[in-house]
Amino acid sequence: EFAASHNGLGLEIREPIIKRANEWAVHLGLNSRVHFQKSNATVSIESMLSTYPGPVELVTIQFPDPHFKKRHQKRRIVQEGLVRDLAGVVGVGGRVLLQSDVLAVAEDMRDKFEQYGDGKWVVGSAHDNVEGVFFEESEEASEEASEE
Repeated sequence: EFAASHNGLGLEIREPIIKRANEWAVHLGLNSRVHFQKSNATVSIESMLSTYPGPVELVTIQFPDPHFKKRHQKRRIVQEGLVRDLAGVVGVGGRVLLQSDVLAVAEDMRDKFEQYGDGKWVVGSAHDNVEGVFFEESEEASEEASEE
């Protein structure tokens, strides 16, 4: 449940997703506190958040385009500049949630926050054990799939 004392801003580059997300906010009665807009976060996050009138407490980066090809990895959203910009605007005690269904992308995002976050963030203690963070298909499920 979205806390009654929080506001939410979603940034996305695809118009149909923005339209649908804003429709969901209306349907859920959250449109006075939640808004989605078109933006390239790697370019505009610092200028957008530097004028926000309250503390930025949570940033989520969920399932970004993995850009598998080496020559396209420079297009990944989590880059040095984004991490440094967020470190400058996220308040004390602020958190960052990183999610990907591609292990290499999740590790790359984590590594960049550790490398460029100026010591602002640490991996949460619940995630110290990599097996608690990343899940792989069990041998049993793999065997069942091969039998089908």
